[in-house]
Amino acid sequence: MAILIPLKITEAGIEGSKFRMAHVASQRAKMLMRGAKPLVETPYYKPITIALQEIEEEKVSFYDPEEAAKIREELEQRVRDQEEAEARAIKEKEKAARAEKETAAAPS
Repeated sequence: MAILIPLKITEAGIEGSKFRMAHVASQRAKMLMRGAKPLVETPYYKPITIALQEIEEEKVSFYDPEEAAKIREELEQRVRDQEEAEARAIKEKEKAARAEKETAAAPS
């Protein structure tokens, strides 16, 4: 029965906070209502029930605020590193192009 899914989730210890579970389920249900594809095969048709089943089967990931902040910082650092690497590569290409131009322009 679909009504028992939240009880199964809390009994299994999948989620520590009932409030957070309800919040995540409601956010995921909104995504489903906007056209997102379900992540699980289910006989249910109501978005909230599908969202709860996805949580039960651990198909939806969610983090507490500290974990989310840490993950966000790691992703931002990766982006910064990638942007710096791309900038260095562009500078190297420009430097190589200038050197090639100078050798081509130099009288032989």
